[in-house]
Amino acid sequence: MKKCLDIVWSEPDEHQSLLVNIDSVSAASCDEILLHDTLDYIPNRIEGLQKVVSKLKYGGTLTIEGNDLIDWARNIFITHKNLDEANRELYDGKQSIDDINNVCYNLEQFGLEITYKRLMATRYSIKAKRPDARN
Repeated sequence: MKKCLDIVWSEPDEHQSLLVNIDSVSAASCDEILLHDTLDYIPNRIEGLQKVVSKLKYGGTLTIEGNDLIDWARNIFITHKNLDEANRELYDGKQSIDDINNVCYNLEQFGLEITYKRLMATRYSIKAKRPDARN
């Protein structure tokens, strides 16, 4: 049976960790993991991403969707948003913000193969596969 873990950002209360339940997931047990608008809210992006990747089966797929910092900043500049509105959009509860290329680089550092990446307006979508274990 295929096991899928879907991690979606929702407003946690101040005492709740975003990835609190991921520790209960066995290592290398998920065929597919989906991160929707979540990566920016993880306090330590690299550590959190590494933890997520560790739950992915060999041969499994990780999909990450989020906002691209560079295109987001470009959009703010082009649309002449005021500083308060721009700050609200960029930093509303986020711990860090990244761009598609850096996210792909980090995934490759964890041994994943990028199979798909797309940037549309200010949004990115990345699919990465954990290679099969070598015997």
